[in-house]
Amino acid sequence: MKPIELAGRYSLMPNCLGYCGGSDFSKVFKRYLDGTASESELKLAIKKFKGHYPYLKTIARANGIKNPFDKRIIEAFWIGDRLLEQVGRADVIRLIRKFSKNAEMNKKRAQEKIDNLPDGILLHHSFNSLYLNFVGDRVERTVDNFDRCRIGWGIVRTVKKSTAKVCYQKIIKRNGKYKFSKSVEKYFRRTMDGITPEPKLASGDIVSLHWGLIVQKLNKKQLAELEKYTGKNMEIINGSKNR
Repeated sequence: MKPIELAGRYSLMPNCLGYCGGSDFSKVFKRYLDGTASESELKLAIKKFKGHYPYLKTIARANGIKNPFDKRIIEAFWIGDRLLEQVGRADVIRLIRKFSKNAEMNKKRAQEKIDNLPDGILLHHSFNSLYLNFVGDRVERTVDNFDRCRIGWGIVRTVKKSTAKVCYQKIIKRNGKYKFSKSVEKYFRRTMDGITPEPKLASGDIVSLHWGLIVQKLNKKQLAELEKYTGKNMEIINGSKNR
């Protein structure tokens, strides 16, 4: 899979829900997968995301990588990688300020997030869902939505044409701290707007989850990184005063 397809897969569901990106994104992505749109067209569509693309740019710049669509950058943001550890506090603050200027983030809330920014927090996608609690105001700020937004993972139990039952753990909040629930089974979408990110699924596959959609099959390394960096950010946020 090319890196740009991976970025497209994770962008698909929130875009279809109307939370971010341009109105033409899913059409461009579908045409790209069909071979009738170029990689440049898909990159242009992703650049319209006021959250996604600035995250990639920030991680790339902090690591001296010119291309924000480099596979290492995309996987670091969505899955996790040690490249995240090169992103400094000043980089994160600069990004939040950009969100308040260019991405519909309330200026007062942005300043509160800057003032309460925990030391060591990582610019993993879990930062966006569990700490920033979304850039704009289109989505209700509930723990259930934070959980749906963060990149989850689970084991496929049964597979149907358009859905699959997955065993996974939700993120919940108790006594002001994020925790994982007991394992539960739930049906997740396999298809959205005519796009099926993982067409070949089988019982026992380990998959990533985003806003109710199965995004990709994970290998052991990817699973370990996703668990590691989600867990690190949860621990940091739980230990901060901004919970």
